Amino acid sequence: MRRISGITEQHRLTGCRQGYNSRVISSGSVAAWVAQVAFWVILSLGIVFGDLKRSPTLIFLALWAVGFFALPRISPYSGLLVTPYVAVLDIVLVFLVFRGDVRLS
Repeated sequence: MRRISGITEQHRLTGCRQGYNSRVISSGSVAAWVAQVAFWVILSLGIVFGDLKRSPTLIFLALWAVGFFALPRISPYSGLLVTPYVAVLDIVLVFLVFRGDVRLS
């Protein structure tokens, strides 16, 4: 592998810098996982406790599928909007399932 000013050819082609550890998770990645897990947990709670009937559940599943599968294919940068999109779905689900905002204190 030949070096070009401290960057190997492979790193230059993949857009990685030398010394970058790809196993490190960023705060944005953690937020994405939290949003996804929260969506499925709140949706499950709504179904189990009867707060969400069949049609709202299907609507939320369709909205999630559109955001998760279609949003990243619109443009190269629209994939960054999946996490905020799912977070907004989480907020609406919280209002529907818990019938209002959840108090933390």
